[in-house]
Amino acid sequence: MKELTTLLDADDILLRTGEKKVEWLRKHLTDEDLVDKTRTIQSIQPYECSLSALVPIIGQEVYTEMTSFVYSLEGTIPILQLEGALCGVQELSKLGDIYVVSARKPEQTKNTAEWCKRNNFFEYFIDIFSTEDPKYSHIEKVAIARMITIGTKYAETESANL
Repeated sequence: MKELTTLLDADDILLRTGEKKVEWLRKHLTDEDLVDKTRTIQSIQPYECSLSALVPIIGQEVYTEMTSFVYSLEGTIPILQLEGALCGVQELSKLGDIYVVSARKPEQTKNTAEWCKRNNFFEYFIDIFSTEDPKYSHIEKVAIARMITIGTKYAETESANL
């Protein structure tokens, strides 16, 4: 019986989104445009491209402009998948349900779904939605409840083996 519910983010888990963001930044900005004057455009790395890490470097306005392109269909479709991501998703799907939950806006999450279809991921997911979607709260509670159940069973098995 499958008992694991996985909530999976697509950006930088399935898609190399950080690389696309760095590409956009290097094409559209100069060092003078940065908010953090101790940094250069060339120093920004894909792993630094989350909202919380990048806004102090480039500013909220530029981050919003960048993500409006990167998260668009035109920006999302050409993004490469991370090596091993499809294999990992296939293995996870054997353990239970997988939901893709994105901090992208709902209309941008549709672009993630299209990317998943074109890259053979879609069939492994129960649903793909934004954290702004009302479904998110319900699915999060289901995942946590299953995680607690699995953790309790594991703890009971381990104590029985002592």
